[in-house]
Amino acid sequence: MINKKFIATLATTATLLGSFALVSVPSVAYASDAATSETSAKSANQDATITFNDPAFKAQALKSMKAAGLIDASADEVTSAQAERATQLRIAAVVAGLNPVSSILDFSNFKNLKDVSLDGSHVADLSPLSGLKQLQKLNLIAAPQADLSPLSGLSNLTTLELSVADSADEDSNVDSMDLTALKGLENLQTLNVDSPVSQLSPLAGLKNLQKLDITVSSNADLTQLAALKNLQSLNLYGPELADLSGLSKVTTLKQLVLNSDVEQAVNATPLAKLTNLTDLNIGMSLEDVAPLASLLNLQKLQLSGPKISNVAALSALKKLEVLNLTGTDVTDVSSLGTLTALTRLLVNSNVNGDSLKALKQKLPSLNVVSDYTADDTPSSSSDSSNSSDSNTDLDFDLDDLDLGDIDFGDLGDLGDAGDTGTGDAGTGNTGTSDDSNPSDFNFDDFNFDDFDWDSLDLSDIDLSGLGD
Repeated sequence: MINKKFIATLATTATLLGSFALVSVPSVAYASDAATSETSAKSANQDATITFNDPAFKAQALKSMKAAGLIDASADEVTSAQAERATQLRIAAVVAGLNPVSSILDFSNFKNLKDVSLDGSHVADLSPLSGLKQLQKLNLIAAPQADLSPLSGLSNLTTLELSVADSADEDSNVDSMDLTALKGLENLQTLNVDSPVSQLSPLAGLKNLQKLDITVSSNADLTQLAALKNLQSLNLYGPELADLSGLSKVTTLKQLVLNSDVEQAVNATPLAKLTNLTDLNIGMSLEDVAPLASLLNLQKLQLSGPKISNVAALSALKKLEVLNLTGTDVTDVSSLGTLTALTRLLVNSNVNGDSLKALKQKLPSLNVVSDYTADDTPSSSSDSSNSSDSNTDLDFDLDDLDLGDIDFGDLGDLGDAGDTGTGDAGTGNTGTSDDSNPSDFNFDDFNFDDFDWDSLDLSDIDLSGLGD
């Protein structure tokens, strides 16, 4: 027989369980309602239009996002969701009809940016950059007195291009850029500093830096660069750069570009130890090129110092493929005949024609770019009867022709070339259209296959300004 105490216990338990059920059901319902409410709020926030602090920043953000296809071309607003999807932003300083960008507080709306280009010429406070924790690439033009410390926390940066804008107030311009903020950027691989730097010690900790393009002051200690154990490419410019001794221990370099405004010849001995170099470009005069003879891995060499006249020592560079001597005072290249890997040589018109001809005989596949070639030795007078032959012998590489500065509007009617008056481009038609405009010339409409090249006289063309 079930006793009364047991029955009472069952009754109590049933009552408690019933109460629990009554309480539990509403609690699940409340949680569901809360989640729905939270989702709705989040969705509403993402659809909300951003209120920008700086109209010029907004205009640049719109332009950049349209170019990236993140917003419609007709859009004039940005939502939070759209801003979160942006990984790249280009912010220029000046926008037509607006004041220059002076505040970058609006970067706070773009949390996922990985690539930023910012002209902060008029931005006093760069601190909003510190919030861009995912940033991998930054191109920054800073105001003269701007504090660069916000960059110190951008630990994911791999590429940094940095310069300081010139100020209309000369007293505000900085003589040297302080790179202290870069000390902790250990993931940095490429650094371009386009303003003078005197203290290079902050770079010593950049263990992963592979490429450095930097302008240095006269008192910069180049020995600091030896700490960059992974540095492979260095582009170094200094208006007063004359002492290269600090480079002797940067032995990891494979590519080196040196430029200076000094007129005196520089001692190249420190470069002799950089035996891993494959590409060397020296834009200054050297006392002697002999130290370069130890750079046996060189494949490309460019010398442009006006006081360089003897390059016989370069005959040891058996792997050299391209040699540019434009800008030097070299007249004899006959010693280069041992460079069997050499495929391209650029020289000035002051090179002795006989030495050039002898070189071409030793290296028949050599492509020489000059005012003349070994097969067309210059003379004080020109024989018009030989003009056709000299044109066909002209060793001319179209890859070296820079048409960037040519105003085709000044060329006149190209139909005049080789005019025979027969009525078409192939035979030199001058054209009779009254509405022809040289500036509207379209190369797509010009048939080069039909052009009479034999009638074109190239003998008077001056190619001395062609570079590598």
